[in-house]
Amino acid sequence: MKTMNPWGFPEKREARLALSAALILASLGLFQCERTAVFTPVLPENAHYRVYHLGTYSSKLDEEKEIEGTIFQTTLSLDLQRQGSGWLLRRRLDTMVAKGYHKFSMPNELEKKVDLTLTMDSSFVPARVDGYDSLKTVLGRIQQKEEYRAALLKASDTAQYRAEWRDWWRMNKFLPRGVKLEARQPLAVEALNKTLETLKADSATFDGPRPRLKKSCLDYTLYYHRTDSLSLLMEQFYFSSIQNRKYRKYAWHASLIKGILQYSVERKTGMPCFASKSETSDLTLELKEEKATMPIHLYRYEEDLYE
Repeated sequence: MKTMNPWGFPEKREARLALSAALILASLGLFQCERTAVFTPVLPENAHYRVYHLGTYSSKLDEEKEIEGTIFQTTLSLDLQRQGSGWLLRRRLDTMVAKGYHKFSMPNELEKKVDLTLTMDSSFVPARVDGYDSLKTVLGRIQQKEEYRAALLKASDTAQYRAEWRDWWRMNKFLPRGVKLEARQPLAVEALNKTLETLKADSATFDGPRPRLKKSCLDYTLYYHRTDSLSLLMEQFYFSSIQNRKYRKYAWHASLIKGILQYSVERKTGMPCFASKSETSDLTLELKEEKATMPIHLYRYEEDLYE
């Protein structure tokens, strides 16, 4: 029996891809009708959102079929209200379903189980995050190879988590106000990079207007790269498939991770319609004793749909 995800669709990669393609084609005509926009949002006094989250990890040997790793499907409720000159955002978990090797130990997914309260300034940058505490106690009880444990514990750090929240809202408020924007127009990232704490953008593009769930939204994309350790993605590769475990004796080195952040904000209010993160890395495994090499491709994808 096929399990159903929070969107009500069969939990199959092919079905998700087919659905995405159908939705893109269905909205293409509307998307192409309007190529310019002027963004002058008026923030609401309060709002409620239901957020559908998908987090997936996968890997692929060169010329082989892509293999899914850990998958998370989560629904969250967000309640926003004005508080003085700033904002108060409350988040609570509604449902979470997970499968795969890291379903009990991926910090950026497990933290969604925690009810949070964000106190934000007038620019929506979180000044305070209540409810989250480091996951180190939980992760410390999970049997894990030491190098992977170190990466998991680093990802669960409270200070890092708060910095990531601040950066998320800075990028969500990045789109220029009050000026004419043209689809596929490059956007300057120098000023944004001066404020970001956890990454630096290489470039950005205004993608254009787009309807989402009966909302009129504006889409834009930020491109970035990272060069830090790939240890957690490598662990997904080793343990998502039995046949991949033989490659554990191969050597590998840290490689460039290419990232894409896609944001979609409601034209009327400036609040999120959609957000996603895609990361890919290509590297080569080496077994010097046999002079053997194997190219592999690592993937991570997350998305949030706001209703």
